[in-house]
Amino acid sequence: MQMMVMTEQSCIIMDPNTVFVNDQTMSIMSYNMHGFNCGHRTVRDCILEDMPDVVMLQEHWLTPANLYKFDENFPQYLCFGSSAMNECVQAGVLRGRPFGGVMTLITRKLKAEVICAADRFVIVAVGDLLIINVYLPCVGSRDRDFEYQDVLNNLIIWLQKYPDYDVIIGGDFNTDVDKPSSITSLLLDFVRDTCLCRSDTKCIDNIGNAQHLSTYFNDALGVESNIDYFFVSNRINVLSFKIVDLCANLSDHRPIVVKIRYRRCDAQSVTTGRGEQGPEEHGYSARLRRLRWHHGDLACYRSLTGAI
Repeated sequence: MQMMVMTEQSCIIMDPNTVFVNDQTMSIMSYNMHGFNCGHRTVRDCILEDMPDVVMLQEHWLTPANLYKFDENFPQYLCFGSSAMNECVQAGVLRGRPFGGVMTLITRKLKAEVICAADRFVIVAVGDLLIINVYLPCVGSRDRDFEYQDVLNNLIIWLQKYPDYDVIIGGDFNTDVDKPSSITSLLLDFVRDTCLCRSDTKCIDNIGNAQHLSTYFNDALGVESNIDYFFVSNRINVLSFKIVDLCANLSDHRPIVVKIRYRRCDAQSVTTGRGEQGPEEHGYSARLRRLRWHHGDLACYRSLTGAI
């Protein structure tokens, strides 16, 4: 097994060993892979080292037919995501470099439900927590301001459907929120309107004169910036935040990791967020724990899969 050496820029605001009744803790990592082939080994090493509960990945560059690689390489996680190359594949022979794609990995120890999987974001519900993985347009994208605003507007719609949930949004936002720009203004307006806050600024630096790391770097061009973030709802306590610097990292991004404490709402008071009836109102029990294959439409199954 390859040894991993890492340095961390981290911060803690409270004792992580303090436990409150009915509160849950969760470790979440976000990482722009810069392509599955470049980043999957880094993801594997981080999992072996820290075993995060949730892994948010951006820019895996896989076509829809190759998304199975996540299940194959990370069997200890449930994989929820999408490819950004659907239209290219449907249009015919692939031309040019691969691009985009988001994938969220949830440890199998947690019960998770995918809410939405779009080209630029994936929303997964774990208990009463909405986990949103985003990859927003970069500099040079066509109609960048319009597309950036469109993604944020869609996220607002989904948040309005789930008003009783705690929220954490993480990923590659492709803008430095500490540097004024039209894109930064769009993002800060979204954060304000949805009552979110940055996880890194909620922390107090506890490592003295430790090296300050950027989340994005390009040694060849000599540039670096902070464009990867976690934004959390006010009901979530941030226990720690860190930027992880790996000795073997083929991506141009560093992983960021946040540990949170969130308080689950009363299950009876949480709505489905879709204007739908609950399971009991549809005439079946919410306690069902397995699929009843003998009640399925076998003719339809054979038609779709070609299986006999």
